[in-house]
Amino acid sequence: MWFVFAAVASAQPAFEVASVKAAGPLRPGMPMGTRGGPGTNDPGQFTANYTTLQDLAMQAYDVKEYQISGPAWLPSEHYNVAAKLPVGTTREEFQKMLQGLLAERFHLKLHREMREGTVYELVTAKNGPRFKESPPEKAPAVPAEDITGKAMSLHRGADGIIELPESMHGKGHISIRSFKGTEIRVRREGLDYLLARLTNELHRPVIDKTGLSGQYDYALAFMPDSMAATTSLAQEDRPPDLFTALQSELGLKLEAKKVPGEVLVVDQADKVPTEN
Repeated sequence: MWFVFAAVASAQPAFEVASVKAAGPLRPGMPMGTRGGPGTNDPGQFTANYTTLQDLAMQAYDVKEYQISGPAWLPSEHYNVAAKLPVGTTREEFQKMLQGLLAERFHLKLHREMREGTVYELVTAKNGPRFKESPPEKAPAVPAEDITGKAMSLHRGADGIIELPESMHGKGHISIRSFKGTEIRVRREGLDYLLARLTNELHRPVIDKTGLSGQYDYALAFMPDSMAATTSLAQEDRPPDLFTALQSELGLKLEAKKVPGEVLVVDQADKVPTEN
């Protein structure tokens, strides 16, 4: 059964005032991203700069990118949104307000249906895992901020396990993206951050099937597919692709599975929003 969604102004909460405009070409220094709304330091104001209708729909309907099916321009056309919220607006009310705004300004209509899609299961490879549980914490020789943003050369000990620098201490993670690819470093954490990064990179759900439940130190360097086609680095100077890096550096691998899942299908949407 299909359920068609469209805003009915009188049946749901609405922003006190809202502005929606095409963002135009991206320029140096142009603000990007969203801020404000319920649960933030600015609950009475929601702002989205250089955002897409796909991103707005993800927030409005609480779904991931891979759960939206629509026209090709949905993730490529950009807009600026500014809206004022009534005092005390809850997250659920905010989502209803955003749904109404998208229906009013973009004439967005969509329905939910079940479709078969790809998910990935993260499992232990034959050579893994190639990382160990975190050792007892000790005082660092160098403050952690001294390494932020610096390129890292992955170093393995005599046992073949990657060793993180002493300057990365405590508990947490760092992600570095440069023309040389992407590096992530994790200290004293489980696999949750890795799973989230894999989901973002692959645009598909990644499910943990490793059975690893401890706290670990690990690092991963790879060349994202989005950069591989445009990089000027010679092949021998590039880090491996994500699938290869997972297996060679961490002793993990991804297995694709087909499973049914709910998808939001866009039936109608205007590329040019209604004027304010």
